[in-house]
Amino acid sequence: MLYRMTIIAEASIPVGVGALNGELGRMLAYLMQRCVDRQITGALVLDSGHFLAVFEGEAESLDHIRSRFERLGRHSNMTVVEYAPIPRRDYHTWSVGSQSPESQPSQLIKKFQTIVPTAGEVRRQVCDLIALGTFAETPPLVGPPRRARA
Repeated sequence: MLYRMTIIAEASIPVGVGALNGELGRMLAYLMQRCVDRQITGALVLDSGHFLAVFEGEAESLDHIRSRFERLGRHSNMTVVEYAPIPRRDYHTWSVGSQSPESQPSQLIKKFQTIVPTAGEVRRQVCDLIALGTFAETPPLVGPPRRARA
């Protein structure tokens, strides 16, 4: 059975200009390889010093990724805002994107300072930022997706 896991976490490593040459780049390469190995689709975006991610796959694979993500220690205050069965995937690749470094914090991130946003809000922000462009994406890991929704 397929599941979707949606998370939000504060980055505890540099994520600004040049960060892909350091810990951030190593973390993203590691996550991308694990997602390919386990056929996990979805996206991770950087937004104002926060990681927002949507993972889709088998429960065992998602549990493995969550465990590894927690152990990487490159973030704090990780919150799983959704872990639910899904009838089919919204994504067919694993993508990484980012809000422009000079952008102001999004409304979602401002909200996260006081309350946890809903899974739908996080998914919508991920889709919006991925639509602006990605800086890393796998080849298709599964068949064509249905249109991604928030």
